[in-house]
Amino acid sequence: MKYATRLITLLLASFPLSGFAGNLDAPGSAGSNMPTINQIYNLLDTGAAIPAPNTSQFTEPTAGPTVGSSRTLAEIQAKLPAPDNTNGATASDVLSGKTFWGLRTDGTWGVNTGAIPVQGNVTGGNGLLTFTIPDGYYFGGKTATASVIQATGTATVESVLSGATFSTAVSTGLTGTMPNNGAVSITPGTTSQAIAAGYHNGSGTVAGDANLVAGNIRSGTSVFGISGKCREVSSTGQSTSYATGDDGAYQNGCLPVILPKTGNTGNYAVPSWVPSNSSRFTDNSNGTVTDNYSGLIWLKNASCTETVGGISNSSGKLTWANALTWSNNLSSGLCGLTDGSSTGQWRLPNVNELLSLGPVWPPASPFTSVQSSQYWSSSSSSSSGSWNVAISSGVINAYVKTYSNYVWPVRDRQ
Repeated sequence: MKYATRLITLLLASFPLSGFAGNLDAPGSAGSNMPTINQIYNLLDTGAAIPAPNTSQFTEPTAGPTVGSSRTLAEIQAKLPAPDNTNGATASDVLSGKTFWGLRTDGTWGVNTGAIPVQGNVTGGNGLLTFTIPDGYYFGGKTATASVIQATGTATVESVLSGATFSTAVSTGLTGTMPNNGAVSITPGTTSQAIAAGYHNGSGTVAGDANLVAGNIRSGTSVFGISGKCREVSSTGQSTSYATGDDGAYQNGCLPVILPKTGNTGNYAVPSWVPSNSSRFTDNSNGTVTDNYSGLIWLKNASCTETVGGISNSSGKLTWANALTWSNNLSSGLCGLTDGSSTGQWRLPNVNELLSLGPVWPPASPFTSVQSSQYWSSSSSSSSGSWNVAISSGVINAYVKTYSNYVWPVRDRQ
């Protein structure tokens, strides 16, 4: 045994020993792979970033002493707040009075205090339909109230009833000044009447009159937009009417209006306006002849024998009553008329109108079938008699109304 031990010792002593250890020089400066105390302070103070460690300079051994419970500065760095300028909160993101750690390095790093106000119920101003809710945080259950609906429109105080209040898009609490006239009634007169400015409640009236018709208004006159058609006949003074359409009815006015005229002189003579020349008549080529001086329109056929209004006139002579009816029913299409006239436009002439044709009868007149004997007038001499005129001589006579005489209708002046 001793021999063996000596042999091994001898052998070891006979060969030189070789080392197998690695490079013992430090791969980097001390502490180069972890943050410095100042870097950690600056990060906490201003958010200044700490450079990332160079892990290529030192490789931890895969085996070695058991790791202790202490933390390295690198581990501490990893737990420090990291700058976040994109999503980091600011004072406007945090309730007022609440503190927080700001992660932004643009002026809000570190401990900050929130600025969002905590709001309560909101009430809008009077007259506002919409209003701005103040910025802030609102807990559930809070309300927003508009006390008065916002007004719109452009009304003025003059266009709103007096005493009534209103608001517009630009003003509130306005009071109208338009007068309240209630029911306003107007009775037409001979002069214009001003309509009071203000509100009319619709129950007022403008007086009307059923007699305001064209037949009651003198021709050439317009009353409230109605043009008159009434034409006065040449006055004879006859004031008593014995039958519809006779001289008395017309002398009282224009049928059916009654415009009384007093007195009856019985002085029937050729009117002063009748000239003594043949140029006064115009043949209208429609069955009528116009007297250019009186304006009267006469039937060209001075003794028509046609049946008119159901009254036969084969002889050209009729009783006074039938003469009135026959004349009033004459119209275009009868007795050679093509003038467009209608029933009611023709009548029996009064005594003065007949006399105007008598003593100055022009031999070259445009009339046809003129008779030299008596023609009925619409002028009564009594309740049973009427005046007749002999055209050729101008002589007038009173005949009983049941007697038959010639009929020569006339139309009113134009």
